[in-house]
Amino acid sequence: MKFSYPDINYVFDTNNSLVNDIIIENQQLLFDLCTDISNQINGSDGKTVVSIDNQLISISKNVELLSQFIPFDINKKMLISKLVNNLEKIAMSPEYYEYTMTELSNIEKYIIEITNELQGDIIYSKLNISSLLKSIGLQFDSKYDSLGESIIDYMELVRQYIQDKLFVIVNLRMFISDKECELFYETVLKKELHVIMIEGMQHTALSKEKTYIIDNELCEIT
Repeated sequence: MKFSYPDINYVFDTNNSLVNDIIIENQQLLFDLCTDISNQINGSDGKTVVSIDNQLISISKNVELLSQFIPFDINKKMLISKLVNNLEKIAMSPEYYEYTMTELSNIEKYIIEITNELQGDIIYSKLNISSLLKSIGLQFDSKYDSLGESIIDYMELVRQYIQDKLFVIVNLRMFISDKECELFYETVLKKELHVIMIEGMQHTALSKEKTYIIDNELCEIT
């Protein structure tokens, strides 16, 4: 994927052997760029452009902006919805359909039995596999040894359950060590994840990154 912004004189390509690290020391430009990406993700027009094979793609459908790391929650609403949808398809597949219907019937019989112990005419919604799966609070295990590991797993889950996306990650290096970041970069490249790093200040140069600096005076340095 290629990523560009008209106020930056460079096109960033995620299909290479290094992770792109854009250092933007000018606060206004940093704010404008991140705001533009966020607005487009939420359906508004903007200036940021993302493409595949020189064909423009929708930022709202193909880009995620990751900027909150305390806490970093991998169980985002869209991902959980896709998890439930996938399980529902499995439950209603020919291999599981009869078993699913039997278990739903058993649960309904159980509900009828326990409500009969109470006074009054008690009614309830018709039970189906979708409502059952939603009611049990399905989530992905979010216990990780490191922030970098949790972000990698999240990006892989998005790729598996939703689609391949470009992840624009803002100021991650404020929260992880150089050693952890180097491992993070290595994993991103190994798994061919599409990542653009945006930082508000310079950090130690790492072997797996390609640094592009825009200083406070808007001078661009490669």
